[in-house]
Amino acid sequence: MIEKFWKQFYGSYELGAPWRDLPEEFCPWKTAYNRFNRWAAKGLWEDFFMLRGEIDTEWVFVDGSYVRAHQHASGARLGQARAIGKSRGGATTKIHITADAHGNPIDFEITGGEVHDAKAAPKVIEKIGEAENFIADKGYDSEKIREQLRNSDINPVIPRKSNSIKPNPEFDSHLYKLRHLVENLFARLKHFRSIATRYEKLSRNFRAMLFLACTIIWAIMSSQKQRSFVLFRCSFLSLFTISYESFSSLSSWLNSSSRFSMLRSTFLNSSGNSCVTDEV
Repeated sequence: MIEKFWKQFYGSYELGAPWRDLPEEFCPWKTAYNRFNRWAAKGLWEDFFMLRGEIDTEWVFVDGSYVRAHQHASGARLGQARAIGKSRGGATTKIHITADAHGNPIDFEITGGEVHDAKAAPKVIEKIGEAENFIADKGYDSEKIREQLRNSDINPVIPRKSNSIKPNPEFDSHLYKLRHLVENLFARLKHFRSIATRYEKLSRNFRAMLFLACTIIWAIMSSQKQRSFVLFRCSFLSLFTISYESFSSLSSWLNSSSRFSMLRSTFLNSSGNSCVTDEV
Protein backbone atom coordinates (compact mmCIF):
# COMPACT_ATOMS: atom_id res chain seq x y z
CA MET A 1 0.00 0.00 0.00
CA ILE A 2 2.76 2.43 0.94
CA GLU A 3 4.80 1.63 -2.18
CA LYS A 4 1.74 2.06 -4.41
CA PHE A 5 0.83 5.37 -2.82
CA TRP A 6 4.41 6.63 -2.99
CA LYS A 7 4.57 6.06 -6.75
CA GLN A 8 1.22 7.78 -7.26
CA PHE A 9 2.10 10.80 -5.14
CA TYR A 10 5.58 11.23 -6.61
CA GLY A 11 4.09 11.10 -10.10
CA SER A 12 1.49 13.72 -9.16
CA TYR A 13 4.16 16.01 -7.72
CA GLU A 14 6.47 15.61 -10.70
CA LEU A 15 3.64 16.22 -13.18
CA GLY A 16 2.10 19.14 -11.27
CA ALA A 17 -1.24 17.44 -10.73
CA PRO A 18 -3.85 19.28 -8.59
CA TRP A 19 -4.29 18.32 -4.96
CA ARG A 20 -7.75 16.99 -5.83
CA ASP A 21 -6.12 14.29 -7.97
CA LEU A 22 -4.30 12.64 -5.07
CA PRO A 23 -5.41 9.01 -4.53
CA GLU A 24 -8.67 8.97 -2.58
CA GLU A 25 -8.06 5.53 -1.12
CA PHE A 26 -5.29 6.88 1.11
CA CYS A 27 -6.85 10.02 2.56
CA PRO A 28 -9.05 12.95 1.49
CA TRP A 29 -7.17 15.47 -0.65
CA LYS A 30 -8.29 18.27 1.67
CA THR A 31 -6.60 16.58 4.62
CA ALA A 32 -3.36 16.29 2.66
CA TYR A 33 -3.44 19.92 1.54
CA ASN A 34 -4.33 21.29 4.98
CA ARG A 35 -1.46 19.39 6.55
CA PHE A 36 0.96 20.52 3.83
CA ASN A 37 -0.18 24.13 4.29
CA ARG A 38 0.11 23.94 8.08
CA TRP A 39 3.59 22.43 7.94
CA ALA A 40 4.68 25.04 5.39
CA ALA A 41 3.56 27.79 7.78
CA LYS A 42 5.59 26.19 10.58
CA GLY A 43 8.69 25.78 8.38
CA LEU A 44 8.82 22.00 8.76
CA TRP A 45 9.61 21.32 5.09
CA GLU A 46 12.78 23.39 5.45
CA ASP A 47 13.67 21.28 8.49
CA PHE A 48 13.43 18.14 6.35
CA PHE A 49 15.73 19.70 3.77
CA MET A 50 18.27 20.59 6.47
CA LEU A 51 18.70 16.86 7.15
CA ARG A 52 20.77 16.74 3.95
CA GLY A 53 24.36 15.51 3.72
CA GLU A 54 27.63 17.40 3.93
CA ILE A 55 27.95 20.60 1.87
CA ASP A 56 31.13 21.35 -0.08
CA THR A 57 31.43 25.15 0.01
CA GLU A 58 34.85 25.46 -1.59
CA TRP A 59 32.98 26.77 -4.62
CA VAL A 60 29.50 28.29 -4.30
CA PHE A 61 27.57 29.03 -7.49
CA VAL A 62 24.69 31.50 -7.55
CA ASP A 63 22.13 32.33 -10.21
CA GLY A 64 18.49 33.25 -10.71
CA SER A 65 15.77 31.81 -12.92
CA TYR A 66 12.16 32.69 -13.72
CA VAL A 67 9.14 30.45 -13.36
CA ARG A 68 5.78 31.35 -14.86
CA ALA A 69 2.91 31.73 -12.40
CA HIS A 70 -0.21 29.81 -13.42
CA GLN A 71 -3.58 31.57 -13.30
CA HIS A 72 -4.46 29.44 -10.26
CA ALA A 73 -1.59 31.11 -8.38
CA SER A 74 -3.61 34.33 -8.25
CA GLY A 75 -6.33 35.11 -5.74
CA ALA A 76 -4.41 35.03 -2.45
CA ARG A 77 -5.95 36.91 0.44
CA LEU A 78 -4.97 40.53 0.93
CA GLY A 79 -1.84 40.85 3.05
CA GLN A 80 -0.49 37.37 2.31
CA ALA A 81 3.03 37.23 0.86
CA ARG A 82 2.90 36.04 -2.75
CA ALA A 83 6.33 36.76 -4.36
CA ILE A 84 4.76 37.16 -7.79
CA GLY A 85 5.75 40.09 -9.99
CA LYS A 86 5.41 41.34 -13.53
CA SER A 87 8.17 40.81 -16.07
CA ARG A 88 8.35 40.40 -19.82
CA GLY A 89 7.04 36.88 -19.34
CA GLY A 90 3.95 38.11 -17.51
CA ALA A 91 3.25 37.06 -13.92
CA THR A 92 6.44 35.35 -12.75
CA THR A 93 8.39 34.32 -9.67
CA LYS A 94 12.17 34.38 -9.58
CA ILE A 95 14.22 31.72 -7.81
CA HIS A 96 17.64 32.84 -6.55
CA ILE A 97 19.52 29.67 -5.67
CA THR A 98 22.97 28.69 -4.45
CA ALA A 99 24.71 25.43 -5.35
CA ASP A 100 27.76 23.83 -3.77
CA ALA A 101 30.83 22.45 -5.55
CA HIS A 102 28.92 19.29 -6.52
CA GLY A 103 25.90 21.13 -7.90
CA ASN A 104 23.68 20.32 -4.90
CA PRO A 105 21.33 23.03 -3.60
CA ILE A 106 22.44 24.94 -0.49
CA ASP A 107 19.58 27.40 -0.04
CA PHE A 108 17.44 29.78 -2.06
CA GLU A 109 15.39 32.95 -1.99
CA ILE A 110 12.23 33.63 -3.99
CA THR A 111 11.08 37.06 -5.15
CA GLY A 112 8.80 38.59 -7.72
CA GLY A 113 9.93 38.25 -11.31
CA GLU A 114 10.80 41.95 -11.57
CA VAL A 115 13.49 41.78 -8.85
CA HIS A 116 17.06 41.98 -10.17
CA ASP A 117 19.62 39.38 -9.09
CA ALA A 118 21.77 42.02 -7.41
CA LYS A 119 18.90 43.09 -5.12
CA ALA A 120 18.41 39.57 -3.81
CA ALA A 121 22.15 38.90 -3.49
CA PRO A 122 22.64 40.23 0.10
CA LYS A 123 20.08 37.77 1.54
CA VAL A 124 21.48 34.94 -0.57
CA ILE A 125 25.02 35.63 0.68
CA GLU A 126 23.83 35.62 4.30
CA LYS A 127 22.33 32.15 3.79
CA ILE A 128 25.58 30.75 2.40
CA GLY A 129 27.53 31.18 5.63
CA GLU A 130 31.15 30.16 5.19
CA ALA A 131 32.58 29.62 1.71
CA GLU A 132 35.82 30.11 -0.22
CA ASN A 133 34.65 31.27 -3.65
CA PHE A 134 31.42 32.93 -4.81
CA ILE A 135 30.93 32.35 -8.54
CA ALA A 136 28.23 34.36 -10.30
CA ASP A 137 27.57 36.11 -13.62
CA LYS A 138 27.67 39.81 -14.54
CA GLY A 139 24.28 40.39 -12.97
CA TYR A 140 26.07 40.36 -9.60
CA ASP A 141 28.76 42.86 -10.68
CA SER A 142 28.31 45.35 -7.86
CA GLU A 143 30.88 46.84 -5.49
CA LYS A 144 28.40 46.49 -2.65
CA ILE A 145 28.12 42.75 -3.29
CA ARG A 146 31.88 42.36 -3.64
CA GLU A 147 32.47 44.21 -0.38
CA GLN A 148 29.93 42.05 1.47
CA LEU A 149 31.71 38.94 0.19
CA ARG A 150 35.14 40.20 1.19
CA ASN A 151 33.85 41.04 4.67
CA SER A 152 32.70 37.41 4.92
CA ASP A 153 36.15 36.15 3.75
CA ILE A 154 34.67 34.91 0.47
CA ASN A 155 36.49 35.47 -2.82
CA PRO A 156 34.14 37.03 -5.44
CA VAL A 157 34.58 35.35 -8.83
CA ILE A 158 32.38 37.74 -10.79
CA PRO A 159 33.21 39.11 -14.25
CA ARG A 160 33.14 42.85 -14.85
CA LYS A 161 30.59 44.35 -17.20
CA SER A 162 31.81 45.09 -20.71
CA ASN A 163 31.87 48.86 -20.11
CA SER A 164 33.82 48.62 -16.85
CA ILE A 165 37.42 49.83 -16.71
CA LYS A 166 38.14 48.61 -13.18
CA PRO A 167 40.62 45.76 -12.69
CA ASN A 168 39.35 42.36 -11.60
CA PRO A 169 42.29 40.45 -10.03
CA GLU A 170 39.99 38.07 -8.12
CA PHE A 171 38.36 36.68 -11.25
CA ASP A 172 39.24 33.06 -12.11
CA SER A 173 38.18 32.09 -15.64
CA HIS A 174 38.53 28.37 -14.90
CA LEU A 175 36.14 28.50 -11.94
CA TYR A 176 33.74 30.68 -13.90
CA LYS A 177 33.45 27.97 -16.57
CA LEU A 178 32.06 25.65 -13.90
CA ARG A 179 28.92 27.78 -13.55
CA HIS A 180 27.13 25.13 -15.57
CA LEU A 181 26.65 23.32 -12.25
CA VAL A 182 24.05 25.83 -11.05
CA GLU A 183 22.46 25.88 -14.50
CA ASN A 184 22.20 22.09 -14.33
CA LEU A 185 20.58 22.43 -10.91
CA PHE A 186 17.85 24.63 -12.37
CA ALA A 187 17.36 22.09 -15.15
CA ARG A 188 16.83 19.33 -12.57
CA LEU A 189 14.47 21.49 -10.52
CA LYS A 190 12.33 22.25 -13.54
CA HIS A 191 11.86 18.58 -14.28
CA PHE A 192 9.19 18.91 -11.62
CA ARG A 193 6.08 20.44 -13.14
CA SER A 194 5.13 21.94 -9.76
CA ILE A 195 8.36 23.98 -9.91
CA ALA A 196 8.59 24.77 -13.63
CA THR A 197 5.14 26.37 -13.36
CA ARG A 198 4.01 27.89 -10.09
CA TYR A 199 0.55 26.83 -8.96
CA GLU A 200 0.72 27.81 -5.28
CA LYS A 201 -0.94 31.07 -4.24
CA LEU A 202 1.31 31.78 -1.23
CA SER A 203 5.07 32.23 -1.32
CA ARG A 204 5.53 30.00 1.75
CA ASN A 205 3.80 27.10 0.00
CA PHE A 206 5.87 27.52 -3.14
CA ARG A 207 8.98 27.62 -0.94
CA ALA A 208 7.82 24.34 0.59
CA MET A 209 7.49 22.82 -2.89
CA LEU A 210 11.02 23.99 -3.67
CA PHE A 211 12.36 22.45 -0.48
CA LEU A 212 10.72 19.15 -1.45
CA ALA A 213 12.32 19.28 -4.91
CA CYS A 214 15.72 20.13 -3.39
CA THR A 215 15.34 17.22 -0.98
CA ILE A 216 14.71 14.86 -3.89
CA ILE A 217 17.82 16.16 -5.65
CA TRP A 218 19.88 15.60 -2.51
CA ALA A 219 18.44 12.10 -2.24
CA ILE A 220 19.59 11.35 -5.78
CA MET A 221 22.95 13.15 -5.76
CA SER A 222 24.13 12.62 -2.20
CA SER A 223 26.75 9.99 -1.43
CA GLN A 224 24.47 8.98 1.46
CA LYS A 225 21.72 8.17 -1.02
CA GLN A 226 19.89 5.57 1.03
CA ARG A 227 19.72 7.72 4.18
CA SER A 228 18.60 10.81 2.28
CA PHE A 229 15.94 8.91 0.38
CA VAL A 230 14.45 7.40 3.54
CA LEU A 231 14.25 10.83 5.19
CA PHE A 232 12.61 12.23 2.09
CA ARG A 233 10.06 9.43 1.82
CA CYS A 234 9.21 9.73 5.50
CA SER A 235 8.45 13.42 5.00
CA PHE A 236 5.87 12.61 2.33
CA LEU A 237 4.28 9.65 4.05
CA SER A 238 4.01 11.46 7.37
CA LEU A 239 2.10 14.20 5.56
CA PHE A 240 -0.80 11.78 5.22
CA THR A 241 -0.48 9.68 8.35
CA ILE A 242 0.41 11.71 11.46
CA SER A 243 -0.02 15.17 12.92
CA TYR A 244 2.61 17.90 13.12
CA GLU A 245 2.59 17.85 16.91
CA SER A 246 3.63 14.18 17.05
CA PHE A 247 6.36 14.83 14.46
CA SER A 248 7.73 18.17 15.77
CA SER A 249 10.96 16.68 17.14
CA LEU A 250 11.73 14.86 13.89
CA SER A 251 15.25 16.20 13.34
CA SER A 252 16.73 14.92 16.59
CA TRP A 253 14.64 11.75 16.39
CA LEU A 254 15.94 10.79 12.95
CA ASN A 255 19.56 11.55 13.80
CA SER A 256 19.57 8.55 16.15
CA SER A 257 21.19 5.55 14.41
CA SER A 258 18.75 3.11 15.99
CA ARG A 259 15.78 5.18 14.84
CA PHE A 260 17.20 5.30 11.32
CA SER A 261 17.58 1.53 11.27
CA MET A 262 13.92 1.16 12.20
CA LEU A 263 12.85 3.65 9.54
CA ARG A 264 14.92 1.91 6.91
CA SER A 265 13.39 -1.48 7.70
CA THR A 266 9.92 0.09 7.64
CA PHE A 267 10.09 2.13 4.46
CA LEU A 268 12.52 0.16 2.30
CA ASN A 269 11.43 -3.14 0.82
CA SER A 270 13.42 -6.34 0.89
CA SER A 271 15.26 -5.44 -2.35
CA GLY A 272 17.47 -3.04 -0.41
CA ASN A 273 19.15 -0.25 -2.36
CA SER A 274 17.33 -1.14 -5.58
CA CYS A 275 14.18 0.64 -4.40
CA VAL A 276 16.21 3.84 -3.96
CA THR A 277 17.47 3.98 -7.50
CA ASP A 278 14.48 2.43 -9.28
CA GLU A 279 11.74 4.57 -7.76
CA VAL A 280 13.56 7.89 -8.07
